[in-house]
Amino acid sequence: MGTTKDERERRLAVVEQVIHERGWSMRIEQQLADRFGVCTRTVRRYRADVEDVMRQELRAERADIRAGLITRLRGHQMAALRAGRFGPLASMIALEARMLGCLEPQQAAEPGVTFTIVPPPEQC
Repeated sequence: MGTTKDERERRLAVVEQVIHERGWSMRIEQQLADRFGVCTRTVRRYRADVEDVMRQELRAERADIRAGLITRLRGHQMAALRAGRFGPLASMIALEARMLGCLEPQQAAEPGVTFTIVPPPEQC
């Protein structure tokens, strides 16, 4: 007889809790298999399902975190520009380019990679 959807969800929640509290090992895997009355292969599938969900949640969080970091970085860039601190500004521009995927990290370290910094127009 197969496992009901509710029972499977309950097992996935237990597996997730165990991963957070105790990590993972073959011993834990066997203990969960005994607890659920299934083979260890099934427990490994449960673990893979939990990891897939966690991976999807992290992707969404990563986009939010990246947007926040870029917003703050751009504020610092403007402050550096107004202060005439062009060295730190160039570093922040390179960092932003790497964060956005426009510039690979190894390219940023190469000599000859330059940025043109144009001061903002004077405000009235």
